[in-house]
Amino acid sequence: MLPTGVTASSGVVLTSSMEGFLRRLRATVPRGTKLHVTSGVRDATSQASAMLTKYRLGGKEELYNLYRDDAVVRMLVSSSPDVTTWARVLAKRGAGISRHLAGGAFDLRDYGATNNAAVVVAVAKLGGKAFVETTPAHVHVDMPGGADALVVAQAVAKPVGWGLGVVAVVGIGIAVALRVWKRRGA
Repeated sequence: MLPTGVTASSGVVLTSSMEGFLRRLRATVPRGTKLHVTSGVRDATSQASAMLTKYRLGGKEELYNLYRDDAVVRMLVSSSPDVTTWARVLAKRGAGISRHLAGGAFDLRDYGATNNAAVVVAVAKLGGKAFVETTPAHVHVDMPGGADALVVAQAVAKPVGWGLGVVAVVGIGIAVALRVWKRRGA
């Protein structure tokens, strides 16, 4: 349940960890700071849609500048620019490309420099990281501690081409653990 003073766009999926962090964020930001969540947990399809929007508005350099996995970005921009194709690439190779996929990040509507600065400062006080993205304009928030264990457990439970096993979930190390496991088990 969203805390008082926080709104969200229709269809946004938030974990209980996100709701708790938003509650602490609401209590930390100055009175009058607006908090409207535009994106939360994403599956491969919604991540592909968000990345395609960024690509169409700002070109491939926007993707290379934001996402650390150049190999996955290269696969995306060299493929057909449609949600289905990009979602397929992300489902196979993009597990670590965005913390949205693991329930560790959400986006807030851009309400201008003063509001955005208040959010960035408050998120840092709470141990997270926030920054303003300009294409399209919003504030991206990485919560402290990394992936939400429930989201990761659900993702691991889905068959994606490797054997059944146990994965230890420790903060943002989950993407690395999954990749190492896949290489060893492949």
